Amino acid sequence: MRSLSARLLIALSILLIIALTITAVILDGVFRRAAEDSTAERLNTQLILLMSSAEISSEGLFSMPEILPEARFMTPGSGLLGFVSDDQNQIWKSESAVGILDAKFDNNPIGQNAFSQRSYGEQDYFQQSLGVEWEIDTNKYQSFVFTTAESLGPYYSQLKTFRTRIFSWFAFLVICLVAIQASLMRWILMPLRKIANEVSEIDQGQRDLLSADYPSELQGVTNNTNSLIKAERSRMERYQNTLGNLAHSLKTPLAVIQTTTESKNANKEVILNQVKVMNDIVGYQLKRAATVGQVTLGREAVNVLNLSEDIIAALKKVYADKNISFENTIKADVLFYGDKGDLTEVLGNLLDNASKWSKSIVKLSAISLAQNEQRSGLKIVIEDDGKGVNDSQKSNIMQRGKRADENTPGHGIGLSVVKEITQSYQGELQICDSYLGGAKFTALFSAF
Repeated sequence: MRSLSARLLIALSILLIIALTITAVILDGVFRRAAEDSTAERLNTQLILLMSSAEISSEGLFSMPEILPEARFMTPGSGLLGFVSDDQNQIWKSESAVGILDAKFDNNPIGQNAFSQRSYGEQDYFQQSLGVEWEIDTNKYQSFVFTTAESLGPYYSQLKTFRTRIFSWFAFLVICLVAIQASLMRWILMPLRKIANEVSEIDQGQRDLLSADYPSELQGVTNNTNSLIKAERSRMERYQNTLGNLAHSLKTPLAVIQTTTESKNANKEVILNQVKVMNDIVGYQLKRAATVGQVTLGREAVNVLNLSEDIIAALKKVYADKNISFENTIKADVLFYGDKGDLTEVLGNLLDNASKWSKSIVKLSAISLAQNEQRSGLKIVIEDDGKGVNDSQKSNIMQRGKRADENTPGHGIGLSVVKEITQSYQGELQICDSYLGGAKFTALFSAF
């Protein structure tokens, strides 16, 4: 059985049936005991009536009047029997006990009742006996046992009626509760069916993402599913951008190679240099195409300080002639929830740009942005003391192929890559002026 709702419904129905069956059995036992106690009380009352009607002479002769207080004692087949015995034998029985020769009596201690179940002929009876000591003369006593018995027929009939009613009501209750449970299961599992429908709509291109109005228990599933969908779309977009970047970046080297080969004096060194440039471009774009985006499932958080120190150590060697002072104020507990390659790309590009344009100082800082209960966002700030970026260039330099200075080596796609990465994490890249005199780049990564 593959249906989750059917499994829940069957499991709950079985538990419900078991619980109600146990309850019905307990109630049946309680009812039987109550009926037996009621019968015992009734028979005890009949005993008192018999004793009040009994007459014993001073010689010890026992007699009963012809007319008894309870008419059923005088009616054969009424189901109510009466017996009296002395220490040895039965000395009286009611007219209703005609034909019963094997009456059974308990040797009751004087003054104590004995309630039991007896069979007389083909019928079962409840029987109540009471032993008494009767004063027939001064200081002269005689022992008697008074017994009344009532047929179990009415008891069985009453018990059958009770059982029929209780099991009928319980069966009706089970049907109603199962129907209610089915409705509740359908209502409770409605968000799961909604997820299935929305995933199908996404697959058919009818919607972009799962909706946000899900119960809190499913928020983690839907949020991470949306993250996977966004990451996949971002990856496809990056593949497309990679092709565009390659086409754009390879235009110049190819043009140089073509011009050089067409000239009479082909310069082999120029061609090899352009081939190296093309190889670097292809390697860079392949690396960029492999970045992951904001999917963090199964990934360990990246320590920002450790990664930044590794990049700074490499840049110190590249720009050793500038003797740049790197001020890294990132704390050891600042974490990045995303792909390490993406963070490396962002820090590497921004620090490389800052090192390239700075005079002697590059400052790096980062803080966590707590935005939800599971993970935090990240804010990275990189500043330099260079000449800065003109207001007219701040928006242009983040476009593919655009550079602040065309004379400076580069492909003009580094900042566009940083912008794409931050956007894939629902963040942004900001450019403003630094108090150091140069540019200030702020990369924001939102929590998701």
